[in-house]
Amino acid sequence: MKKILILLIGYFIIFGPINIASAEEYDDDFFEFEADFGESDSSLEIYDPLENINRKIFYFNEKADKYFMKPVNKGYRFITTKSVRKSIGNFLSNLTRPFDVINSLIQGDIDNARASFSSFLINSTIGFLGIFDIANSKQITFEERSFGSSLAHYHVSQGPYLILPFLGPSDARNFSGFLIEKTVDPLSINALRIGGTGDLIDDIYAYELTGIKAIDKYDQIADLLESTRKDSFDLYATIRAAYLQSQ
Repeated sequence: MKKILILLIGYFIIFGPINIASAEEYDDDFFEFEADFGESDSSLEIYDPLENINRKIFYFNEKADKYFMKPVNKGYRFITTKSVRKSIGNFLSNLTRPFDVINSLIQGDIDNARASFSSFLINSTIGFLGIFDIANSKQITFEERSFGSSLAHYHVSQGPYLILPFLGPSDARNFSGFLIEKTVDPLSINALRIGGTGDLIDDIYAYELTGIKAIDKYDQIADLLESTRKDSFDLYATIRAAYLQSQ
């Protein structure tokens, strides 16, 4: 892991200025999230029996966002260019490709498994550990698959809407899938020590990687989230509707 971090730092120093010319492409990814924050669908079925608790956690998350995540994001954007943040996002996204392959196979979608594996193989090699999304430029497309989507494929009920501390909106099914992923992910924090005490990387690097993922994920939705805060009468209800529409 230390070698990977050294390579990443070297890339940012050498190639960061070169990639500024392609920075405009990063803006296009922003709009992938915009549809998720559209107006509420009055016909949407909402199952939120834990709303009172959820709203309290939501309020806590908003405070954590204001006093922690927003300052961190501001600093992150100050020390990086858009092209560098795009490269970091590519690298982190590439790390999840094996799960797309596994879940595609679980769901019996061989074509999607083949495409996601090809993307992982190409980007991990000639794409320099996924920093460059070569597969996408070669029009190798696939659907991202999670353990939550595998549960949905086999008709596991979505369950109640949930707001998780720091993690945000979810539901019982997707949260179960999230726990499965974190349990089997060799790059994640194996807090329960399921499957033994041996990990692919030391816990210190797993914590660092988890932190980088959180910063990257927040950066991708930060502007849209701020805009939604200004335009929404009830931010909790708006985000809930957006989440349920995306499932």
